[in-house]
Amino acid sequence: MSNKTYAVLGLGKFGMAVARELSDLDCDVIAVDMDEEIVKMMSREVDYAVAADVTDKNAMKEIGLADTDAVFISIAEDLEASILAALIAKELGVKQIIAKASSYMHGKVLDKIGVTRVLYPEREMGRRMARNIVAGNFLDMIDLSREYSLVEIKVPEKWIGETILGLNVRQKYGLNIVAMKRGEDIFVNIDPNKPFAEHDVLIVVGSNTAISELGE
Repeated sequence: MSNKTYAVLGLGKFGMAVARELSDLDCDVIAVDMDEEIVKMMSREVDYAVAADVTDKNAMKEIGLADTDAVFISIAEDLEASILAALIAKELGVKQIIAKASSYMHGKVLDKIGVTRVLYPEREMGRRMARNIVAGNFLDMIDLSREYSLVEIKVPEKWIGETILGLNVRQKYGLNIVAMKRGEDIFVNIDPNKPFAEHDVLIVVGSNTAISELGE
């Protein structure tokens, strides 16, 4: 069991995913966002969720930012808030600061002010998806929007012998299986209790992040 404490500043999709993963790893998590509804929702999933302005040094001091092992700054869309939050974390003596960047120049600024590690989630996701395509995991892919795609993919090895119901695909993986190919047959109304076989091919809809993780 971990006894480390982490703060996640900004609870968009990326920030919430980080906070949940840290919590699942038995870390103590402080989740911060200005949106009270999001904070209320996250309060059921992490140790401490608070509605606060991440650019307010006094507020960050009060929530104990200085006592954390690391801070994740996931507010890349607001460059000013992202940079100010990083500066405040530095001033409060946080030893490890991980920040999401929305662009190369944003990342350069974060690097210059002493952020420990700069993350480019969209770029990394693109690389992972490219590797999956080259490796042959993805057989076909159609972009539905900037964030969602439909893919034809070989059934993951770890799913063989499992069922849709048993895997809890929609809730656990954030994916919808809309059809399945088995040999020459295509099934649209898939029996959720029917085990997947080795050579099955799935047609899946979901976020690019979820699809990328499935392909690994």
